[in-house]
Amino acid sequence: MELIFIPKDISSEELMNSPFTEIQSKELKNINRILSEIDNEYSLKTANIGKGADFNLFHAIVLSASIFFMGDKIDKNIEAWGKIGEKIKRLLTKTKIAYFDVDIALSIAIDYLSKKHNIKSLHLIKRADLVMDDLSLFFSDRKSSDFISKPCSVYYFLFQINNEIIEIISIRSDGKIRNLEKFDSNSGFFID
Repeated sequence: MELIFIPKDISSEELMNSPFTEIQSKELKNINRILSEIDNEYSLKTANIGKGADFNLFHAIVLSASIFFMGDKIDKNIEAWGKIGEKIKRLLTKTKIAYFDVDIALSIAIDYLSKKHNIKSLHLIKRADLVMDDLSLFFSDRKSSDFISKPCSVYYFLFQINNEIIEIISIRSDGKIRNLEKFDSNSGFFID
């Protein structure tokens, strides 16, 4: 799970001109606390996503959550996925700019669906990513598969809920959620 962000009370200029270990920020302390609730061994550094002029942000990598969910079915861990989604949404309120990877988007999607439905089973049928810009073309030290090469993305998820409903959701890497379609999985008819 990866996230890049600027806390509300820090300017991008401050990130450019100061070592991030010396930056004093109430919101950064809050973000660090939330990140440690998800994974107390997370890493934090800076990342440049500027194509011409430098544009630095904080880059957090949260590993234990990814390892915990690797290989498990979603409906085995709906509550845990949802709790991570809630924490990430709380973290996003502390930022003025934030972009996250598909794992974080998935946790937010599951939290979103669990608030709309009484979920007994949840299956991710299909996932697609639309990368808006590949920054690896501008940075020789990055691969196109690196999250910091594609921070501006849209993630599409097709879920089957309780073996009855299929929902298609899009989540932008900055947190905007759209419920695209909903239909009955037995009849195939759209539900409005």
